Amino acid sequence: MSASVAVGRGESYLLERIRAHELLSRAPTDSPDKRYDDCGEPFLALDALIALGERITAADRQTLAARLLRCRCNGAWDYTGRRGVDVDTTASAIRALDRLGRQVPLSGLGQFLNPRTGLFTTFARPADTLGLQFPPQTPQKHLGSHPCVLANVFLLLRERGRLTNINHELLRRLQKPDGSWSSYFYPSPFYSTRLYTELLTSLSEEYDRYMRLTLGGLLACTPADSPTHHAEILIALERLRSRIPADQQVLATRAASLVEQILARQLEDGSWPGEVIWEFADRIDPSVVVGFDHFRVRSTALCVRALKMWA
Repeated sequence: MSASVAVGRGESYLLERIRAHELLSRAPTDSPDKRYDDCGEPFLALDALIALGERITAADRQTLAARLLRCRCNGAWDYTGRRGVDVDTTASAIRALDRLGRQVPLSGLGQFLNPRTGLFTTFARPADTLGLQFPPQTPQKHLGSHPCVLANVFLLLRERGRLTNINHELLRRLQKPDGSWSSYFYPSPFYSTRLYTELLTSLSEEYDRYMRLTLGGLLACTPADSPTHHAEILIALERLRSRIPADQQVLATRAASLVEQILARQLEDGSWPGEVIWEFADRIDPSVVVGFDHFRVRSTALCVRALKMWA
């Protein structure tokens, strides 16, 4: 199958999910915990919209924007619609609405700002004793600031023209020796890396020092057999190839291999397999780590984006 055909099938799948109000999470059938089933549209709409670009119709834009605005609470959004707002979903919802032509105020972000650290906490309960959090996870640490979540908020502020630079001390804490970027409860080693690559390549050349290390790490890594991981690597590499000098033949060879693997994994309905997107310590039994699958909306959106960039 050609990449253009695969992209068209993937776009059709995403449009069907938007029209059926199915931009949501769904745990695997054998999952012991399905608390997040049928949740997540304010978070998942963003990736679908970026992937579709102009393919989404005016009527679909209007309907989706209305749905997102209806689930807003005090200027913010939450993943489940019933457990309390979080800054990750809020940033994603606002970035999605911007792409739908419905710009909303950023005032809702204020409830997540920790005045002591100057960072945004994931949930709207800033704790002065909690700053930036890294694994291993605990229920208490979950209330602090998460590296990958901060990247999403920074991208929103950058897109709104409200962010022109980022503290270098913070970035040095977040970047790992292999060039990847720290997360907290997202198991994919490429999710946070893709977000920080998108962010830092939109800023001035003073941030290229971090990106050179990221590029080397992405070219050297051996990802799992996951179309989502392959797509996130491709998206990051596309942002880096025009910014950081590199062996273009090496880049092209790596990209061609990843594209081939993505094409081989497309399902009959035009989607790509979903995967666990986050893991965290259960609040009832902190020894239990629970993972949730993001249906197939996010994986399909990322694969469509990657194929458009490279194929």
